[in-house]
Amino acid sequence: FFDENCILIIITAYPEYALRAFPLTTFRYILKDRLDKELAPALEAANKRLADPLQSVTVRAEGNALIRICLVDLFAVEYQRRRVLFYTRDGVIRSIQRVRLQDFETTLRKAGFVMPFKGILVNGKEIREKRARYLVMSDHRIFPVSRHYQKEIQNTISNLPGGK
Repeated sequence: FFDENCILIIITAYPEYALRAFPLTTFRYILKDRLDKELAPALEAANKRLADPLQSVTVRAEGNALIRICLVDLFAVEYQRRRVLFYTRDGVIRSIQRVRLQDFETTLRKAGFVMPFKGILVNGKEIREKRARYLVMSDHRIFPVSRHYQKEIQNTISNLPGGK
């Protein structure tokens, strides 16, 4: 089982393996005898897909730096004091510009994020445990769950692979 955001380019000399590769969410399949012709376009297409605005968000952080955060590396987003905090695999990134959570909400919801509490969006794929009033994420952070969002959280968890 591969992450659906994984970009897999298979290179082989055996065309009969192509059909076996496609269930693995193969991005491209290249025969070795066509490598010179097809590898560069495949890598270019992979880079475009990675740069897809629906797969990442751009944030202005401390030092006026623009940082692109891939959604697969994002655990949660929280609105605090007119700033947005991004909880990533590399730590917490604080936006320095005044933004609203709604500025990111549409993109994040399309990517499987869910709102457990007003001002918080969490990556549904990173939820490890749901208790009565809080969520435990895969990075061990804990986020509250409002009674208003219980059903949405439960539906998200149920629809994940291996969900109950």
